[in-house]
Parts: sequence; structure tokens; C-alpha cells
Amino acid sequence: MSGGLLNKQTKSLFQAFEWVKWPMVLTDRNLHILHGNKAFRSLLDDAGFVFTAVDLPQVFPELQIILPLSPCYPEDAEVEAGLLEAVSMSGSSFFYDLAVSRIDGNESSIAGFILTCTDAGPRIEQKIEDAELSEHHRKYLKYTDAGVIIHKHGKIIYSNEQASKL
Repeated sequence: MSGGLLNKQTKSLFQAFEWVKWPMVLTDRNLHILHGNKAFRSLLDDAGFVFTAVDLPQVFPELQIILPLSPCYPEDAEVEAGLLEAVSMSGSSFFYDLAVSRIDGNESSIAGFILTCTDAGPRIEQKIEDAELSEHHRKYLKYTDAGVIIHKHGKIIYSNEQASKL
């Protein structure tokens, strides 16, 4: 499996990518994959993609909507860096947070983006658990026969219907 479509000189600038444990990918302005580290290539393999025949929007379709990109991506665009949260991977139930950094082409012959992928699954699962727990507490407060008053520093911030009857 190839490491990407870079010439040897430019590839040497991004050689350190190979040892980063998080999936990282280097793209041009149009999100065509130029280089991906071992972790990224493994991520694509696990999802059934062929690394050399894929562009990033094929892997993460939402990128075409989220990033204001076009074939004529302007040099002075304001997208420098950012975090795209919970971006879904095509054909799977996995979600990734994508840290995006823009490369302006001054240090190398490449102008495009570096994206680092981190698994958003645990964070999303925690949000779901928190929402379920919150719903459980809401139902308890609504349907319990006991009057419940919640205060903060002596100031009542919540009371259920049963407490208001006291």
C-alpha cells in the first residue's frame, strides 16, 4: 500500500506523520489525499476503502458541506484551523472528530490541509448516557409522590409540583 502521491522531497517533510498514533492525512485544497500515515491507511482499510483510489469527501461526505471549499479555494480564505466534531464516516456507524489545519504552501510545495482523526464514539456515547440519565431524573422528579425542592446556596432553583402543594 502506498503512503501517498507526494514526490520524495516533499514526502520527507511529512515523514514524521508515520509515527503519530492518530490517523493523519495530508490533502490538497480540493481534499484529494496526498499522503496518509499508517494509522490513517489502517482506518481506511478497516472501512473497506482503497487508499490510493479515494478522496477525503468519499470517506467523510460531510466535508463537502462543512468546509467552504471549491476547486478555486482562495489563498486568503479564513479557514486556518478548526475542529469538526462528530463527522460520520461513509458506509459505517463510526464518527470522528477532525482537527483541520491549513497549509499555505510556504514551507513546502503543498497548499492544502492536514487533518487528524480521533474517534468521537466514546464522547458521543457519554453524551447519550448523560441525556438518558437526565431524562430519568426528570421523570423521577415529575412523577414521584414526594415533594422535591432543589436549592443553590439557599435559593430555590427547582421544585416539583408535589412540593408546591406543601
